[in-house]
Amino acid sequence: LEWRELSKVGPGLQNLGNTCFLNATLQCLLYCPPLVQHLLNHKYGAPAAAQQAHHGRAQLNLVSNTAAVARSSAYSAISPKTIVANIRTIGKQFRPGRQEDAHEFLRKLVDSMAEAILRRHGVKANAPHRLDETTAINRVFGGYLRNQVQCTKCRYCSNTYELYMDLSLDMVGNISSLEDALKRFQAVETLDSSNRWRCGGCKQKVCARKQLTIHTAPNALVLHLKRFAYGRQSTKIRRHVAYPEHLDLKVSGPEKRVGYDLCGVVVHEGGTMQFGHYFAYIRASNKLWYRMDDAHVKSTRKSRALEQQAYMLFYTRTPDPAAAAATA
Repeated sequence: LEWRELSKVGPGLQNLGNTCFLNATLQCLLYCPPLVQHLLNHKYGAPAAAQQAHHGRAQLNLVSNTAAVARSSAYSAISPKTIVANIRTIGKQFRPGRQEDAHEFLRKLVDSMAEAILRRHGVKANAPHRLDETTAINRVFGGYLRNQVQCTKCRYCSNTYELYMDLSLDMVGNISSLEDALKRFQAVETLDSSNRWRCGGCKQKVCARKQLTIHTAPNALVLHLKRFAYGRQSTKIRRHVAYPEHLDLKVSGPEKRVGYDLCGVVVHEGGTMQFGHYFAYIRASNKLWYRMDDAHVKSTRKSRALEQQAYMLFYTRTPDPAAAAATA
């Protein structure tokens, strides 16, 4: 969860034609300690020719190679050309040279890396006993949501659990802080007389309380603020939503609360998803903050990183002092 070695900030990433969405997302991933240290320790990297020949491993290798280069400050900027050239192996909907949505790219990239590990070990998707949810990528980004429905008559509860690799939070209405958005995400919904639920306890159609909660928390928590609204035209919510450097996340599982430190922020400038510019703020292993704007890397104040109209937020779990002491 913490950097084992301290280093200077890495290089910027060249814009190869509307690739700012890719660059900003990669920069946040490259400063996420649990992901980067796993990739470096397991030496996934392979030459470009090998990546082309085994496109199932390409995403994992490409990010690993980029992470290795990014640990060196000997470059002013590096080119993500191999990732751009292979972007349709990450998601068939992506087109080189076209502006894409940073969150959609993140979602497809993370899923592709997890699938690559499954293929490497001969495990099929939807394997029994949730075996396909046990990859190293799942251990970095994965947590579980609990969907609980409770009968208002006999108090019987039905719980189901669903894997998540990031959380998308609504911003419509009076949401002014990340805490507000998380509270709304986990708000109780009432199933009333027009939408009764068949209770598994009393076997009747009843009114019920339904609540989706964060049950287990991941090592790296990615939060997507849903700034784009869709209708006849795509519009953007430009309102600033305050987000903390240190997040205290309430969960419904045994841990009850989990602490996180902010390590990356993806920002979108512009009016719609199809137009505009993405850049990122990251916290390097030296604990300093930097603005990563394609090829340009600039040191910045922490306060600047915390006052942006964030589109995606990357948090890393803070180590448990008791567990750290036991390991030592």
